[in-house]
Amino acid sequence: MLVPTMTYQEISKEVSLDLKELNENAKSIIDKKISSKYKLFKEAFRRNGNMPFQLKENKNSVIIKTSRGNKWTLIITDLSIYKRNDYQYLCTKYIIVNKDNGGREVLCPCIIPNTDIIKCQDDMSLAVLRFEAHLFRRFKERYILLKNPDLIEEDLSFEEIANIFFTNNDSFPFNHFPKEDSNEDENAKTLITRAKTKSGILLGEENPGGEIRYKTFITEDMLKDYQEILKPGNELDQMLNKKILNLYE
Repeated sequence: MLVPTMTYQEISKEVSLDLKELNENAKSIIDKKISSKYKLFKEAFRRNGNMPFQLKENKNSVIIKTSRGNKWTLIITDLSIYKRNDYQYLCTKYIIVNKDNGGREVLCPCIIPNTDIIKCQDDMSLAVLRFEAHLFRRFKERYILLKNPDLIEEDLSFEEIANIFFTNNDSFPFNHFPKEDSNEDENAKTLITRAKTKSGILLGEENPGGEIRYKTFITEDMLKDYQEILKPGNELDQMLNKKILNLYE
């Protein structure tokens, strides 16, 4: 079971074991859910294959508890329906866990080009992305409430916000660069990490050893004055991004 005292390496090993079990059991559970609500799913994904923006607990998610006692949420984020009992889908997996300071965070596994994290394929690695609670508070303020001005802030629980976030953001392509100029060993440096998603931009850090922790969420509108500078490869890109994390806590 995932516990607050685990190191990142221990968390990664636990998650990799859970993923094997989830991959074995999820298909039959999701197949049953799609079959039982066929018309609902067909309409929801009819236009472009992606699940539209949803409030409250989404009907496209399933909960699976593994034999190790970890309770995962799986969200169907892309669905191609050809006919009843003939479809293909993609799903995002995440789990809400407690932290040793009494707070909570969300873990989401993804496969990235091979690094010195846990190797799972010839040239690919398992990365367990960590999303801090502060990021979800900012996502609610800067995205959900702006799209739904009549919504009362207290109406959404942490679980519901996480569900909305991962329904609308199913991939996290990122780049990173040194947090500060120094003569430290390259392997010991903390890097600033930026990921662009469908909803906006995630900002965080990558610690030595490959741990990626996202700390806050901003919209592209918040950076509209810097769009030209933010294009990858611009010579000012690194200089500006070193300051963004502090600017938009």
